[in-house]
Amino acid sequence: MYGVDPNSPEFQRILSQHWYYSVELKPGLFTRGDEHPNVVCTRELLARLAPSGLDVCDIGTMEGVIPVLLKRRGARSVVALDAIDSGEKVRLVQVCTGESFEYIPRLSLSRVKEALSERARLSSYCSEWGQTKVQTGFDVVVLSGVLYHVFSPFHVLGLARTLLKRGGLLIMETAASNQERYAQNWVFRGDKWIYPGGTDTWFLTLKLLDFFLRFMKFKPVDCVHGPFDEDIARVAVAAVAVADPLPLKAESQWFMKSTSILDWNEIVDTEWARSNPVEVPYSPGDCVYHPELPGVVDLHLTVKKRPALPEDRNKIILRLGDKT
Repeated sequence: MYGVDPNSPEFQRILSQHWYYSVELKPGLFTRGDEHPNVVCTRELLARLAPSGLDVCDIGTMEGVIPVLLKRRGARSVVALDAIDSGEKVRLVQVCTGESFEYIPRLSLSRVKEALSERARLSSYCSEWGQTKVQTGFDVVVLSGVLYHVFSPFHVLGLARTLLKRGGLLIMETAASNQERYAQNWVFRGDKWIYPGGTDTWFLTLKLLDFFLRFMKFKPVDCVHGPFDEDIARVAVAAVAVADPLPLKAESQWFMKSTSILDWNEIVDTEWARSNPVEVPYSPGDCVYHPELPGVVDLHLTVKKRPALPEDRNKIILRLGDKT
C-alpha cells in the first residue's frame, strides 16, 4: 500500500514480534495483538472528541493506534510517549497507515515533564531557522491503560493536569473498583490477585478516582465502562482541565487546605502549560452528575446506573479504514 513488501524478511520479522494491538498493515493482514477489550472504552470517548487542529499527547502509546486514529481525524500534532521501545513496530504502523506522529520511547513517567520541556526548548532554538516552534502544553492528553500499572496514581494524574492547557481535555482509561468507599486496592488481596499479570499495582475505587480528579483541577464531564469482573471494570473518563479544585460541600474544609501542602504545586503544576485557555470540542454521553456541582459527572453513580459498553471486536482491532 505504501511501498512496504509484506513478503520481505524484515516485514515478516517485525510482524512475528509480540504486539499489544491487532493492526491491519495491509488489506486483510493483521498483527497478532493481545486484543484487550479496554480500548473499546477509550475509542468510545475519542469518537466524541473533535480533534481537528488540536495538539495531543498520548502516554503509553504501545504501537501507536491512538495517534493514528487522531491524526486521521485532523489532529494538528500527536506526541506519543512510552516507557518501552516499540520503535520498529511504530514505524511500520506509520508507513502502512500513512500517518505520521512524533514518537518518544524509553521515557519513564518521572521524566516526561523534563523531556517535553527540553523538546520545547530545542524547538524554540530551531525556530530561528524557520522551523515551527513547539509550545509547552497540550489540548488533549490521552492516558489509556496506564494508571493501574504505576506505583503512584496520584502523581500520574497530576502529571496529566500539568501537561494540559486550561480548558484542555484528559481522556483516561483504567481498571477501577465500584466499592462504596474511598480507597486504593493493592493488586494482591491476600488470597488472590485482581489481575495476575505481574505488572499491576493499585486499583482505585471510582469514588477515590472522582475525588482525585476534582482535587487536581479536573472537571469530569463524561464516563463509560465495560463489563464487571466481580467489583472491577474498565472505565474511561473525559475530564476538562479547570482553574481550581472542585470540592463537594462535605469535602471542602480539608480539600482546600490540602492544596497548601508544599509539594502540591509541583504535582499539579498548572504554570507549565503556558497558554491562553482553550475550548476543546467534545460531546458527552448520558451520565449521572453531582447535584451540587453542575456539569460534573459522578463517576461512581454513572458506572453503577449506566449500562456497560459491549465488547465490540471492531473497536478493539485497528483496520486500515478506521477513523474512530
